Amino acid sequence: MYARWVDDIAIDDPVYVTSSPSGWTNDQVGLAWLEQVFDRHTKEKAGNHTRLLILDGQGSHVTMEFIDYAIAHNIMLLILPPHSTHTLQPLDVVMFKPLAAAYSLSLQHYLQASHGLLAKHALKAFKATGIAPIDPEVVLKKFRKSTLTAPPPLVNVNKATITNLINQAYDPSSIAANNLSEILLRLQAAKEIAEYEKDALRAALHVHQKPRNRHEPPLDLQQRKAFHSGAVWWSPCKLREARFRQLVKEKEKEKELLDKIELKEAKENNRIYQLKIKEAARAAREEAKKVRDEAKAVKAAELDAKRRDRDAAKAIQQPQSGKRKASKPAAKQQPKKRRVGGAGGGTLAEVAAPAPPPTTTRRGRAVNTPAKYR
Repeated sequence: MYARWVDDIAIDDPVYVTSSPSGWTNDQVGLAWLEQVFDRHTKEKAGNHTRLLILDGQGSHVTMEFIDYAIAHNIMLLILPPHSTHTLQPLDVVMFKPLAAAYSLSLQHYLQASHGLLAKHALKAFKATGIAPIDPEVVLKKFRKSTLTAPPPLVNVNKATITNLINQAYDPSSIAANNLSEILLRLQAAKEIAEYEKDALRAALHVHQKPRNRHEPPLDLQQRKAFHSGAVWWSPCKLREARFRQLVKEKEKEKELLDKIELKEAKENNRIYQLKIKEAARAAREEAKKVRDEAKAVKAAELDAKRRDRDAAKAIQQPQSGKRKASKPAAKQQPKKRRVGGAGGGTLAEVAAPAPPPTTTRRGRAVNTPAKYR
């Protein structure tokens, strides 16, 4: 059951609604009506007295569950004979019969207004059948064999064609006059059809039904009490509660959707913020690296300048001081003489001593000879 089905029901309307899979009443719906509608609204007024329920012979009214419930709750059933409700049933005689008559009158008026039952059409009917004026050929020519040709479409009739036909229509019995009359009649018929369709469309605007929403959820009708039947009749109060629950659910869904949108936007903003932070950190690292490289270059230049200054100072200082003593060649030492001989005596033999180590380095620095080599 959808909300748009019961939009016109007010909270104070004494009506009950229900639904079934087929859309028709059944045994469950009949038993539910007896228990939830009739018994509920009549037992307080009846008290301990027996209540009379007049029914027709519909199948849902004569089931064993229906009869057992009526007997158990002091309800007497009066089932009318078949095909007699139009005379015996109070609602059919007093309420539904005038309603049916009003429906029939409205339908008849609609049929008369929509099918063009006008006085001029009635007069034309006598002429079309050859009665007034008398013209047997109107009827006889219908039985003569002729080649069936479709009438030309209205789009082929233009102003020039009509003008030519009118200019030729001096004699009423001429073929041109007949053709002109046929064309004008077809145009008049098309005009009346267009006007009828226009009026029908305007009338349909007053009873226009809202298009069904395929995603429309059914009403949340909650049953708080167990009944003998599987069907349930719903009062306007229950319908209002169901509408309120549906409205609350729709608001919750809207809020949830808005929360999702806000969360998505927050995540996107956070992602953009993190990207900006990373970009700023990368730019800071590049700037720091650039500063370090510049500092290294300045320091290297300073060291290089100091080294050049030191070398230049050494080059200037060396010619003034001359060569250091350590850089002069060492004096030649006399080779030591070693005694060589037998036991009886000996003679001295000259043995060459090893050359002393250099006293300066390649750069001209003095080298101190260890004591054991002196």
